[in-house]
Amino acid sequence: MQNKKLAIMTIVFNGYGEFLDRWINGVEQQETKFDEVVVVLGKDHGFKGTFPDYVKVVEYHKDATMGTLRNLGLNVIKSDYVLYFSADDFLLPCAVNEINKINTDIIALKFLFNNNILHTPKIEENKLQQWRQHYAGICGYYVIKTGLYYDDTDFANFPLLFNAFNKNYTFGITENVCAEYLLRKDSHSNKGNIPFGFKELEKYVKKYFNISG
Repeated sequence: MQNKKLAIMTIVFNGYGEFLDRWINGVEQQETKFDEVVVVLGKDHGFKGTFPDYVKVVEYHKDATMGTLRNLGLNVIKSDYVLYFSADDFLLPCAVNEINKINTDIIALKFLFNNNILHTPKIEENKLQQWRQHYAGICGYYVIKTGLYYDDTDFANFPLLFNAFNKNYTFGITENVCAEYLLRKDSHSNKGNIPFGFKELEKYVKKYFNISG
């Protein structure tokens, strides 16, 4: 992805604002800087601080899904690619450098979870069940070429990735670990929301690939 502009975006709602200072610190500690930094503040975001001048802030205080909030951020992004990175997780200083080594439309970040190295799995029809099992607990992090928007969903990763693969976007994975997934007590995984995630997954598999989950 050399010589292509890269943005990072997060959405913040339902109290996630308490993690934003750490998120911004992760952005500032990058060995190579992002071209754009976008934060979308949804309802009850809970952020009490101030933003550096380089951060583009989009405020939307009504109820909205993850997909809607991310679309608002995409509307202000001018870069060629965007990294979708959760406000409550940890970005390593090497992330931009690792992303720049890969020249594909989608780049999955290798990341740490409970000392295991994982990444967003590639979607292939003949490996759907394996992909679903891998994706069940950990959604992963990815960079994707700008130009696609989200369906209206609370599980925003599924439709955007499926749409990208349906359009034959190429897929790559960083060589090294770029982030750490910090599983909080009130996360979807710990709250038992994975069955709902399966329903969302199957819905978008049917929509974009015309196959069952």
